[in-house]
Amino acid sequence: MMLIVMLSLGVCAAASANNTTPRYQRISSPQAVSTQEIYLTATQYEVALIQVLSEICPPVLNARQKANFNRAYDRQLRIFMPYSADPYQSLRQLSAQREYRIILHNVRAWTASFPASENRALCYEFAAAA
Repeated sequence: MMLIVMLSLGVCAAASANNTTPRYQRISSPQAVSTQEIYLTATQYEVALIQVLSEICPPVLNARQKANFNRAYDRQLRIFMPYSADPYQSLRQLSAQREYRIILHNVRAWTASFPASENRALCYEFAAAA
């Protein structure tokens, strides 16, 4: 969890470095994201970040690390979407929303701006957090 908080601070810092203010702030109570009622306990940037990690990490992990990564990813999704019976379906619904897709695109670009070695280290750290 600490890793996600540190990473989300980086995403917010990147947003402010681009002379934009982050549109989403962490809240202590769940919030409705749309009429589809996806409740998040995190910002959409944080959700997008773990989604991007799920895209870039599996190819660089061995079988044991992948299993650990999947457990950590599943746990983090459930923390971010505690009222969802199926967080994976909720993530698919969220991904269908234009606003979230823009955020996801920005987080992908931000992640790609780092050297592959740093992204790999991040993947190892996330997998070890399981």
